[in-house]
This record gives sequence, C-alpha cells and structure tokens, in this order.
Amino acid sequence: MSSLSSLQMVREPPWRSGFINMLRKENGFWWGTRKWWVQCLIWFLLLNGFVILLLWIVPAVDKGGAPSAAEVLDVFFQFLAVFAVFGVMILMQGVIVGEKKSGTAAWIMSNPISRNAFILAKLVANGFAILTIIVVLQGFIAYFQFFLQGDLVIRPTSFVAALGLEALHMVFYITLALMLGTLFYSRGPVIGISIAVLIGQDLIGQFIAMKFPWFPTLMPMRLVDMALPVAQGGALSSYTPVITTVLMSMSFILLAIWRFSREEF
Repeated sequence: MSSLSSLQMVREPPWRSGFINMLRKENGFWWGTRKWWVQCLIWFLLLNGFVILLLWIVPAVDKGGAPSAAEVLDVFFQFLAVFAVFGVMILMQGVIVGEKKSGTAAWIMSNPISRNAFILAKLVANGFAILTIIVVLQGFIAYFQFFLQGDLVIRPTSFVAALGLEALHMVFYITLALMLGTLFYSRGPVIGISIAVLIGQDLIGQFIAMKFPWFPTLMPMRLVDMALPVAQGGALSSYTPVITTVLMSMSFILLAIWRFSREEF
C-alpha cells in the first residue's frame, strides 16, 4: 500500500502521455547513478586536462616553447568540436537501439505512454545531461583557467556565445544519432553514419562547392569555425549555418518520432 500511495497521477495531453514519468526515468539513469560524475571526470581530463597541460605545465617547464593563450583557446574549441562529438556518438548510439534490442522499448510501450513521449524524453534527458556536463561545466572550468592565467582577456558574453555555437553543433549529432537509432537495430550503423557525417562534411562540401560555392556555409561544421573568433570578441560572420543546423536538427527529431510511431512491438 505504501508503494501505491507514493504514485503520482500526472495529467498530460494524449500526444505526450507519460512524458513526465519517462523523463524522470531517463534522468535517473544520468543523475541517480555514478554515471554523471564519471562523465564529468572523463571530460575534465579530455578537455580541461589539455588546457592545464598547455596553459600551466608546459610554460613552467619550457617558457620558450609554450603556446600562447590564444592558441590554447583554439585547441580547447577544436577538442570540444571533435572529441566531444565522438563522445556524443558513443553516448547516444544505444539510447534507442539498446532499448529495442533488450525488449525494454516493447515493455514500455505496453504501458500508457505515447511514442512521442518516449522519443522526446530520451532527447531531453540525454541532451540536457550531455550539454551540461561537456559544454557548460567544461566551458566554465576552461574560462576560469584563462581568467586566472590573465594573458588573454575574454569577455564572458563572448565566451558563452562561442559555447552556444559548440552546443548547437553537438545538438545536431545528438538528434542525428537519436534519429538513426529509430531506423536501425544495431549500434554499428548509428555510430558509423554519424562518424561519416562528421568526417565527410568538408570533403563533400568542397566537392559540391565547385558547382555551388554557397553550399559549405550550410554545414554544421561552420559553427566550429566561427566559435573561436566569437569567443575572442568578434561578431558572428554568418547566421546561415545556425539556421540550417537548427532546421536539420528539428527534421531529425520529427523523422525519429515519425519512424518510431510505425515501429512494431
């Protein structure tokens, strides 16, 4: 009786029935276990570990060969764009596929929860955790290091804007991996296609640019190119990649919902 009395009635529209309870479940996987602090430690070592090495340790050992603070800042944003995106792929590859293979998705769908709510809860919980741990927390730690070092003056608003570009770049891959998870039944295609998209953007973009010079400006990778100048106080050179990345990410979400709604359990 005590367990039954602890249950809470949640009233939601039919299209997102069960979203709140599903979101609590997904958040529990991140924040109710040791997963969150393990990820914090991993990304601190991968991202800010290099900042500590280049900004503090190398100058103390060899002042003549030490990189400038501006070069270290560039390294941080490049690592955030590449290493973090690979991390996103690894973290997201089994979010949908794992549930389908284990039968958990079929079991959940037997409960009063809509398929829209299932996808949206996965997106919100995982997206929030990944962006908070990798972008917000590591960005804050990195900014604090540059502030203490003092050789490079970075306005907080400019740094936050640059982190926003990096976050949007990650959202593209979060939604891409989520969508691919609804299309395939194994992790291989999910992470393989995501890697191909990351690596192939420049190659395909340069090939298409021979006929359509404006095409590379549509690619999410352009967000990474703009992040460093924005962090150093420059203006956003173009809104085009921002708009196209948002539109593509929204398309991935809609496609994921559409495909999952036709999944047979």
